[in-house]
Amino acid sequence: MPEIFKSYYLYLRGSKKTYSTINVYINGLIRFAKFVCGEKIDNDFYKTIKPETIESFLIGLETTIKNGQVARMGTDAQCTYWSYLNTFGDFLYKRNKNRI
Repeated sequence: MPEIFKSYYLYLRGSKKTYSTINVYINGLIRFAKFVCGEKIDNDFYKTIKPETIESFLIGLETTIKNGQVARMGTDAQCTYWSYLNTFGDFLYKRNKNRI
């Protein structure tokens, strides 16, 4: 796992996020990192993120396959993804790692 994930975990713990929230945010970030890099996540994947990368990722989440049919993802799930990406962006900004 890239070192940035460990730093992000500590940031979330320090921000008093619940373990459940941390689990969702870290797993969501892994999904995003795989979107950016593929299966092999680069240690510095976050340095290549542009607004278009995030927009592409979120647009791709609008639909999902359920029982072999295309279904629209609920807005609650979409909000969760936006929330963890926003929190990760805040973390990077505060740590001066990257400004997305």
